[in-house]
Amino acid sequence: MNEAAKPERRRFQFRLRRLLLWTAVVALGLGVLSPLESDVSGWIFLSGWFVAISLVRWAFGSKWAASVAVVMGVSAYAWHSCSLVARNVTGVVPIDYYFDAAMAVALPGSLVGFVSFLVVEFAWQAVNRLDRIGQSDG
Repeated sequence: MNEAAKPERRRFQFRLRRLLLWTAVVALGLGVLSPLESDVSGWIFLSGWFVAISLVRWAFGSKWAASVAVVMGVSAYAWHSCSLVARNVTGVVPIDYYFDAAMAVALPGSLVGFVSFLVVEFAWQAVNRLDRIGQSDG
């Protein structure tokens, strides 16, 4: 019996240069964000935000990452705005007010999401371009 040759599985590994470039990008990002003087929960939120966008970009591509980032921005901005309104308003608030407030923050929220996507996309493009410098195959 002639068995078909099994295709060789390609190992998942990083190049050392790419790993060092990502380390530099993360260090630069933390250096830029350090003047915010955020507490632990703020750092976890910001790190998780950029990691989530990066994971979506890595797994599904730029278009999906942009979509997810915009939805995340609108959701976070609307949730934060509605919680501020709910804390500062006493008594019964009609449900239409919450809907109007959420709609009013959709544009700034989408802007926050898209700008965060652009930061992640710029980092990916920069690392890929710097990693290809000097390679003969690339």
